[in-house]
Amino acid sequence: MNHSCEPNAVVGFDGGLITVKALREIKSDEQVFISYIDNTYPFEVRQKQLAERYFFTCKCSKCAQGTTAREDQFIPSNPSPEEVETLKEAEKQARELLTAARSSKAESAVKQLKSAMKVLHDTKLWPITRQPYPEIRSELMVSLLEIKDFWSAFRHGLVRYLFVDPVLYPHEWHPTRTNHEFVFSQLVMTITREQSSKIPNGSKYKFDPVSAIYPILTKLNKYQKYETPGVARSIKVEYDALMAPVKKLGYNPSTPSVSEAMSSAWKVLNNIAEETLETDG
Repeated sequence: MNHSCEPNAVVGFDGGLITVKALREIKSDEQVFISYIDNTYPFEVRQKQLAERYFFTCKCSKCAQGTTAREDQFIPSNPSPEEVETLKEAEKQARELLTAARSSKAESAVKQLKSAMKVLHDTKLWPITRQPYPEIRSELMVSLLEIKDFWSAFRHGLVRYLFVDPVLYPHEWHPTRTNHEFVFSQLVMTITREQSSKIPNGSKYKFDPVSAIYPILTKLNKYQKYETPGVARSIKVEYDALMAPVKKLGYNPSTPSVSEAMSSAWKVLNNIAEETLETDG
């Protein structure tokens, strides 16, 4: 399979098993493309990585757009020369902090990663969906989990789920997106059960965990057949465990009244995510 920064398939690994998942319908005799690198990065980064690692210049449909593709956009889309300098300096600082965090202990890494996010956030020009912002947020979540700060990890997982992944991975069954969704569902269960005391007081933080998890696991279960065996088993276990009490409540996502009932929880979750963006970036 050849490379494209706009692939129609993705490779996955499950023990000794290698799987190839189609990201869209692939026609008969159509070339199957995967991405050799993280294709969510801007044009120049992708070109540099492919040249250094694989010794070729990519001319795929995304690279043909150069710096006009979504991955290269700022706010506004045409920053002034002064703003460009601000962005370059911010990116340099953020990348240095990200690199330092990867060789630091979790407590220090959290501080460095939060600083990296603040640098990008303070420009007011850097979208949360432009790299390295998403990578920094994901690294921050890992470090937060290491120090058992589940509430903060949940908040950033919520931002990633609502505002980042749908842009970076528009295909609902993309393995990175489904992995993030599964992790988020686990975080919801953790903070509403054994870590419930860590949720701040106040009605603006109170939500029904079933309403939060149910639509996520229902979607994951729907696409379970496209997952590797190990991932599919994990999803099924969690889905079946959730369905037992949910079935007694009569939850059905296709029922308008139930969807409306769940929407109140998601209004709270959306507000938590917005607050996280304002306070942490």
